Amino acid sequence: MLKARVFKSAKREFDCKILETGEMIVATALGNLLKGDENTIVVGDYVMIENKTIVEVLPRSNEMYRLIIREQKKKVTASNCDLMVIVSSVSRPEYKRGIVDRFLVRAHQWGIRPLMVFNKMDEYNEDELDIQFEYDRMDNLGIECFEISAVNPSYKPRFLSLGFEDLKARLLHKTSIFLGQSGVGKSRLIS
Repeated sequence: MLKARVFKSAKREFDCKILETGEMIVATALGNLLKGDENTIVVGDYVMIENKTIVEVLPRSNEMYRLIIREQKKKVTASNCDLMVIVSSVSRPEYKRGIVDRFLVRAHQWGIRPLMVFNKMDEYNEDELDIQFEYDRMDNLGIECFEISAVNPSYKPRFLSLGFEDLKARLLHKTSIFLGQSGVGKSRLIS
């Protein structure tokens, strides 16, 4: 049997990376592993594969999920994440503390270490956002903050001590989930 990690899930087929060789394969799963909402196979799961068939899902270190109140169920969407990268813009769309706080609650709920990224700092206007206040708020919670411009990776931090290179170093060899409003620069940052 080979140990692998699920990278993509499409109903009954899963793109898996064999950990020993790095080879990507498409595998199916035993029927009993596809039953039930909480125990289904999700992106991030570590699995055991035999003859391109997932025969076992290994225990998870954490789960990203949403609660379906009406059905009293937990819908797991991903697992085994090391970091939650909360990306927020300091210009457009405007910074929304409430959304950041909701993500911080989720990070705690899911058991994932959060990082805060203030993006578009090349467009920063001190009259619209008190970056020092937001940094102090995060620092009191033990959350690292990064000052970057995703469109300009050579941008150097002016207000905070951590920048783009520091963020890259924190993400190295980690599995991370990126969260933020539409338009804050998540895709650009990942690219």
